[in-house]
Amino acid sequence: MHTLICDLDQRERDALDLPETPDVIVGREALEASAPCRGCFRCWTETPGRCVMRDRLQDLGALLGATDRLDIISASCFGGYSPLVKRALDRALPYLHPNFRIVDGQMHHRLRYPQSLRQRIWLYGTRDDGERTTFLGIARANEVNLGTQVEGIWFPERARDAGRPDGALGALGVGSPVTDAPVLGAPGAPQRIALVNASPKAKGSATEHLLADFADALGAYARLSGSPVPKIIDAHCTLRGELSAPNARKGGVDLSSCEAIVIGYPLFVDALPAHLTAWLERAAREGALASGTKLYAICNLGSYEAEQALSSFGILRGFCHAAGVSWCGGLAIGGGGMIVPFAHSPRMGGMRRARSEGIDALIAAVRMGLTVQDANERFGREACGLDPSAILARCPTPRAIYKLAAEALWRKLARANHADLDAQPSYDLGAHAGTSGS
Repeated sequence: MHTLICDLDQRERDALDLPETPDVIVGREALEASAPCRGCFRCWTETPGRCVMRDRLQDLGALLGATDRLDIISASCFGGYSPLVKRALDRALPYLHPNFRIVDGQMHHRLRYPQSLRQRIWLYGTRDDGERTTFLGIARANEVNLGTQVEGIWFPERARDAGRPDGALGALGVGSPVTDAPVLGAPGAPQRIALVNASPKAKGSATEHLLADFADALGAYARLSGSPVPKIIDAHCTLRGELSAPNARKGGVDLSSCEAIVIGYPLFVDALPAHLTAWLERAAREGALASGTKLYAICNLGSYEAEQALSSFGILRGFCHAAGVSWCGGLAIGGGGMIVPFAHSPRMGGMRRARSEGIDALIAAVRMGLTVQDANERFGREACGLDPSAILARCPTPRAIYKLAAEALWRKLARANHADLDAQPSYDLGAHAGTSGS
């Protein structure tokens, strides 16, 4: 089966000169009518292989399981997929199995279906080589995680030029590092810091615990040094791609007066969650952040190796370039499944020490108004060889134990729901006729 996922509407799709007619088209109409992924994992533990949300992406996992050629056409959003196409990829989680496999020395989820997807990608409207480099890294990570065989990546200037295997072809790979733009604002301790929680669950999430730890430690270090404690602005990025806060006025949360912003988020399909991408796109378009604002990130991921989060930092770097603010670096935390269960254990105990030290290193950069790279050099901290703007926090348990514990948990949850963890739902093309596309 040949499937096309794109952020184009019917009129735009009709204008394409496609060499082949897809069997199924998941277009703008279907994507706009569907919800972003909630990160509930019920597609693994209650209805394995099928999303619990009853909308036009509910059977996307089964559709991909029946697909042997997958084409994607998307606008570039800071070097990543557009929010709508990323919504589809996030909702493709049921296509994967919760248990793990090891590929090239790293942990990835098993594939639920046996066949491999041949894939072609057209990312139109990229601004510069930095965005193209970022996307090549994301596509390479997706190829491993989703078990695809990418046959080509093209970067057409306009949407109407997409869909044909010609034009500028990207060489799939990690790509060369992109030099960060210089810090726009002068170094110095920020007085107002926004903490943006971009977890779809918000309450009780790993992201919430990490940001709370950051805020507590930041205040403690300020008091110990006799410095003023910065004012913390807490905000939540909702599934609508908007910022909310308990005491926010009508019209949302204003971050324009914040000298520094720390965005916390879980890694979704090697990149930012779709709703966070949507907010960043709007913030850049509307100039919501003041020039000179310093942006930092805390990313957690369920897989073991923290390095897998680095592809998402490239998108944040691209956002900063487009929005006129400064990317100052981020903390990537592997083995995210250990965060909530040990959130209240001793901060420098064995189960929290690595991530606590990572948070402290990020705090040092934020308090001094420096990039992570500059702070590492000043304090003699060893830099990440893959990305000098990143801090890596390793999982506190050996990989084999983490794998066994995670898989035991998924099996326990599935048994409690009388669900077959290994189910492979089929896709009925006839039953879905006229519903997946326009």
